[in-house]
Amino acid sequence: MTKDRNKLDSKFKNFWLKKSKIIDWQKPPKVAVIKKLNNYTWYNDGLLNIYENCITKHIILKLGSKVAITTIDNEKNITNYTYEQIDEKVNLFINFLYNNYNFNKKKN
Repeated sequence: MTKDRNKLDSKFKNFWLKKSKIIDWQKPPKVAVIKKLNNYTWYNDGLLNIYENCITKHIILKLGSKVAITTIDNEKNITNYTYEQIDEKVNLFINFLYNNYNFNKKKN
């Protein structure tokens, strides 16, 4: 039973490691999943930028004018946001943070 379980675990981990290749990683993972008791940690040794994968990638692919997110407020008003609009709003917010808070200040 243990041998079959180890083989199944290995196939499971290899499957998800292969699936990780659809994402652009800054540092690709070498391990798909680590299980401790009932806690799973996914791609623990990898490093990625979610914003680059979700927003920037679509703008580079000339899909910036496509709707990325649709919201519905309490009054049932629908608002669509394109990748370019999200990029603009995020950059405005980042600039606000940098202009109003000192992120480069070293802590003593």
